[in-house]
This record gives sequence, structure tokens and C-alpha cells, in this order.
Amino acid sequence: MVNHKKILIYSMSLRMCALLVFAFTINRFPGAYKLIPVLLFLIIDSISVNFSDVCYSASIHELVNTNRIQKLSSLTQTATSISSILSPTLGIGLYSALGFKGFILIEISASILSFLIMLTMKFHYQKTRLTIKDYNEHGSNSPLKTFKMGLSYINKRALIKYIIIISVMLNFFYTALNIGPPFIIKNQLHGGNTPIGMLETGSAIGMLLGSLLMNFLPNTNKKRFAFKIFIPFFILDIQFILLGLLFLSTSNALFVSLFGSLIMGLVSFSLAVLNIIVQVRLQKTVPTELLGRVIATLTTANTSIMPLGILIFSFLFQNTESGGSIFIFSGLTLLYIL
Repeated sequence: MVNHKKILIYSMSLRMCALLVFAFTINRFPGAYKLIPVLLFLIIDSISVNFSDVCYSASIHELVNTNRIQKLSSLTQTATSISSILSPTLGIGLYSALGFKGFILIEISASILSFLIMLTMKFHYQKTRLTIKDYNEHGSNSPLKTFKMGLSYINKRALIKYIIIISVMLNFFYTALNIGPPFIIKNQLHGGNTPIGMLETGSAIGMLLGSLLMNFLPNTNKKRFAFKIFIPFFILDIQFILLGLLFLSTSNALFVSLFGSLIMGLVSFSLAVLNIIVQVRLQKTVPTELLGRVIATLTTANTSIMPLGILIFSFLFQNTESGGSIFIFSGLTLLYIL
């Protein structure tokens, strides 16, 4: 049985140490050389966050019972949504008031507080019937063998393979939503920053509402699971097409701000619902010993496709006079895949 709490302790300790080293060394580098400690810290921070996220997702069963998984997932995503709404304003305010050193001290204090809260969490480890030998004929516990065991399990579960494929496709096309609207508004519609801010606000609010909704809905079960995925996925596809039609039909900043923020809100709302439904299904059906490997594979596949999406959509938006047509094509492609 993997001790997830121990992994979280090591991961968060590594990040705190890296943050302390960064705080004490950043001013020792002159000019552009300050990028050296910045890059090193960002690398360690990214590794630590990925380890912590996967480990936390794999330990859900050890924190709450099965009936509380959906509520915990929705509350976690609600907290993330609230932070995404408040963090820009709060971060700018704190940075302006306290400066860089003060901001780093707050970050260190917040990391220590999070670490202490994590130490108070009680993990309930339970023995399960699944063992390494169930998917590894040699029974070896080496990293390579256990990695192959996870892939073997995924290969035998058609639903998990389908979820990974859908997630990869969504993350690929979602990069268009990160790149496209700001580029179209600034370069093709010649709008200001206000419409861009409105669209980002609508997206954050939609994510928050979707997370809150799943907190109050009954627990997701196995019945009609495909239908429950289809609804938010279909709504998401339609919003791609509507966003493209909006950019093609008007350049009025007010219309773009109002209808664009509504569309982006529905996109994020659908993503929040879809994400929680999939998370809960994986948590309830994948054996605890393999949950971390499955989630790590899913996360790796999603993050690996995003740089490719950024390159492709950056090229398309820069070389297409009407960026709205890219969203229409993306929406129709997703509908075809669905």
C-alpha cells in the first residue's frame, strides 16, 4: 500500500525548501541572470505540484468514504475557481503594497500553513484484494513493472481509454480558447483590454457555478454514465461554434463583452461538470493501488498535448484573417468526434 501522506510531505517539503532558497538567492544574481533562480524554482515547483496533485487524487478513498467523493471533488474545484477569480486582484494588491520581498514572504507563510493543515489530515489506509500480481505475472515491485501494470490495466478498460482520448482532444482544442479570444479581440477586432477581461471573468464564474452545482446534485453513479458525459460535452461543442459566429458577426466591444463572457462561462461550466463527473467515476471504479497510475497517465497525456495545441493554434490565428472560423471548425470537429 502506497503511503500517500508521506509522499505529500516530501513533495511539499521540497517545494518549501526551493522557495526558501529562491527567496534568499534571487538578489544575488544581477540583471537578466535573475532568470536562473526563477527557472530553477519554476521547474521544482511544477514537479512538486504535479506530484502533490496526483497523490492527492489517488488518496481520495483514504480521506472520505465513497458517498462523499463527489462532494469533495466539487468543493475542491470550487475552491480552485474562487482562487482564480480573486487571485489576480489580490495578487496585484499585495504586490503593490508589500513589494517583491513581502510577496515572497506571504507565499512562504501560505506554503507553511498548507503544509501544517496537510499534517492534520488523517489518511485511512485499507487493505484491498488487488495486488501487484493481478496485473504483473512476475509480481515484481520495480518502477518499470508497476508502470507497465498501470498501462496493462488501462488497456483492459475501454472506458478509461475513451476518457483519456476525449480528455486529450478537449485539452488540445481548449488551447484555442486560451490563445484565440485575446488575439482576435486585439488584432482583428481592434478592441481594448475590457472585452478580454470580461471573457476571463465569465469563464471563472462559469467554472465556479459548475463546481457549486455538482456539490448539490446527487452522487454520480454508473447508470447512464455515457449520457451524463454527452450533455456537457455537447454544450461545450456548441459554445465553440457560437463563439466563432460571434467573432465573425460583430466587432462591437459591448456585444463581444456580453455574449462572449456568457459563452465562455458556459464553456467553463460544462468543463467543470464534465471534469467532476469523470473524476468521481474514476475514483469509484479504479482500484486504489492503480488510481495514482491511471491519473498520472491521464495528466501526462493532457499536459503533453497542450504545447502542440499552442503551436498549431498560434500559427492558425496568426495566419487566418477571420479567427472565428477556427472556432467553428474546432466545434464541428469535436461534434464529429463525439
